[in-house]
Amino acid sequence: SPEPRSFPCVIFCHGGSWQRGNHKHFLHSQWRDFLLSLGWAVASTQYRFLQEAKLPACEADLRCAVRMLRQHAHDFRLKPDMLVAMGHSAGGHLVSLLPAADVALDGDMRHLAPEVSCRPDALICFAPALKGPRKQIGAFDVVNHSWPPSLVLHGTKDHLLDAETSQEFVEKLQSLEVPAQMVLLEGHGHEVNPPPPEALAAVRDFLLQQNG
Repeated sequence: SPEPRSFPCVIFCHGGSWQRGNHKHFLHSQWRDFLLSLGWAVASTQYRFLQEAKLPACEADLRCAVRMLRQHAHDFRLKPDMLVAMGHSAGGHLVSLLPAADVALDGDMRHLAPEVSCRPDALICFAPALKGPRKQIGAFDVVNHSWPPSLVLHGTKDHLLDAETSQEFVEKLQSLEVPAQMVLLEGHGHEVNPPPPEALAAVRDFLLQQNG
C-alpha cells in the first residue's frame, strides 16, 4: 500500500508578555482553520511563564516542542523538513530565537532528542517582541547568514510594540541576504485575530513559496 501522506506543519507560539496566554486559543481561531484549508497541519505550544520559572525556561520549552515534533514527525504524519514556526508578540520573540538555538542557546534539554534540531525551516512573526524581556538575548543578537526564510507582519497602529523595530529586523536579515519580507498591516493594532485579509494573503503566499 502507498505511504500515507505527510503534511507540512505550522507550530504556533502565543503571546502574553511571557506571563499569560493559552495555547488552546489558537486551536479555536480563524488562523487554525485557514492553515488547515491550505493543507498544513497545525500545532500550538505552551511554555512556562516568567512567574513560574526563570529565563530561559520559556525558550527551552519551545525548543523541546519543536524537537519532539520533528523527532516524531512520522508518527504525526508531518514533514520533518517543513516545520514553520509562527509566533505573536512574546511568542514572536521566542520563535525568532529558534534558528540560533542549536548554536547560541544550547544546553536546554537536548537529552530528550540530542540529535534532532529545533531549527525551524521558516519563520512567521506577528508584531514580535524582538528585543526580549528584561534585556535578555533577542533576535537582533543572534541573526546570521544561514537564517531561514522569514515573514514579519506588523500593524501600523500597534501601540504596544512599534512596527519600526520589525522593519529594522527585516532590513538586517536582508542585509545578510536572508529571504525576508515585511508586511505592514495598515490601520491594524497589536492583535491579529480575527486575521485581516492582507495578513491571510501574505501568509498564504509565503507558505506556498516554502512548500510549493
